[in-house]
Amino acid sequence: MENLTVFPICYFPPVSWFVLATARDKILIEGKAHYAKQQLTNRMRIKTANGVLPLIIPVNRTGERKPIQDKKISYDTDWQKIHWKSIETAYRSSPYFEFYEHRFAPFYERKYSFLMDYNLHILNVCLEILKSPLAIGCTESYEEETFYTEDYRKGFDPHGKKINDSVVFQPYHQVFGNFVPDLSVFDLICNEGPSSGGFLKEHLKF
Repeated sequence: MENLTVFPICYFPPVSWFVLATARDKILIEGKAHYAKQQLTNRMRIKTANGVLPLIIPVNRTGERKPIQDKKISYDTDWQKIHWKSIETAYRSSPYFEFYEHRFAPFYERKYSFLMDYNLHILNVCLEILKSPLAIGCTESYEEETFYTEDYRKGFDPHGKKINDSVVFQPYHQVFGNFVPDLSVFDLICNEGPSSGGFLKEHLKF
């Protein structure tokens, strides 16, 4: 039987997500489960001069439960402008922001209808930057935990309070203050640049 590993879809996933995912050849992304509030599906955590800041994508509220893949982004507020301004303020002085800016800015200009499509496109760009050969597929139906060889769908805390115990973090330089582990991979890429992919390989416990 084929080994199947499933991960949640996230908005600029945390570093631990990439440490665990890129250690594998192939993963599945969960899109059939019901969308749940206050998860990393629509939020990323960045570091600012005032501490950790969550950036949250608003979604349409229909009053009915929908699979993640069917959840639509709301544009009632100009959240793209707000997110990009926060990102620029936080990372403009980081070593590699200007080097990758052109790869990320379009995500705050183009309007995507579905949250999962948006996140998958971001994920693919991140994997290209990290030079990871990871193959990604999407789930075709919702399955219980026992169906998978490894199930990480509930393995990432949106508030950063619990870090997956399979990952050990060594500090890297961050722009503001003391090191904060397991922020969005955006933080790692802007601070470590081309070394980011190698950094991931050094932080998995076996």
